Amino acid sequence: MLDLAETGITVPDEGSLPADLTAFLRSTFRQRGQRPVLIGLMAQALLDPVFAVAFRDRFLFSRRAALRELLDRAIARGEIAADIDPELLIDIVYGVLWYRLLLDHAPLDEAAGQQLASLVVRATR
Repeated sequence: MLDLAETGITVPDEGSLPADLTAFLRSTFRQRGQRPVLIGLMAQALLDPVFAVAFRDRFLFSRRAALRELLDRAIARGEIAADIDPELLIDIVYGVLWYRLLLDHAPLDEAAGQQLASLVVRATR
C-alpha cells in the first residue's frame, strides 16, 4: 500500500494551493478500489498495538508528510494565513477520507476530492 500510495499519488507542484490541493485530493480519492485493503489495515491496527505503530509510522505518517509538503509550499507562497494550523488542515482532509472510507455513506471520488480541496482552500484565508 505504501508503494502504491507513493507512486500513484504524487505531490503536485502546480504553483498554487488550489491547483496543488485539487490535484492531490483528486488523485488520493481516485484510489477508491483500495477500500477493502485500507479498511482491513485499519481494523488490524485497532486489534494489534504493534501493527498500529508500524501502520501509523510507515503509512499514515508518510501520507500526512506528503500533504504537509504541499501545505508548506503554500505557506511559503503566503497562501495560508499565519494563524492557520497546517496539522489541523491535514486532520480535516484525512478525517474526511477515513470517515467516508470506513462508513461508505457518501461519495469518495474525484468530485469529492475537488469539493474538499475547495473547502480547505476557503478555510485557509
